[in-house]
Amino acid sequence: MNAPVRSTQFRDLLRMFNTNVDGKYVLGIALTQIKGVGRRFAKACCQKAGLDPNMRAGEISEKDEENLIKIITEPVANGLPLWMINHQKEMESGLNIHLNSNMFSQQWRIELERLRRAKANRGIRHQNGIKVRGQRTKCTGRNHGVVGVQRKK
Repeated sequence: MNAPVRSTQFRDLLRMFNTNVDGKYVLGIALTQIKGVGRRFAKACCQKAGLDPNMRAGEISEKDEENLIKIITEPVANGLPLWMINHQKEMESGLNIHLNSNMFSQQWRIELERLRRAKANRGIRHQNGIKVRGQRTKCTGRNHGVVGVQRKK
């Protein structure tokens, strides 16, 4: 069985937003390796850039990569709808921004710290490391091994 023939411009690894994007994956899925980019957002960005989301990520040219980075950085300015961005009406500035990679992680830490300081239920549960969104905690979500009854010896 022969391996598929690759073009000379094929890249195994793309560097976007301080993240290594695997070039072997389909472009729509490969972009999801960047924090703040989901499958639906990635597909919409590919279509706005005029790229096929089903092509391999390693096949895109440097010019197309720069265009894609520009669209992911400023999605609303490049024609994506406002509801697709991940941070609408930010708490401090009131702006609609799309966060990705390091900005996403930093903003997440800031929001959790705000919830902890306000002593909100969600913040306290995050702080204690237990389930936050109403899931059961008695038998699942434990950090240790199997939950069960031990037999008498």
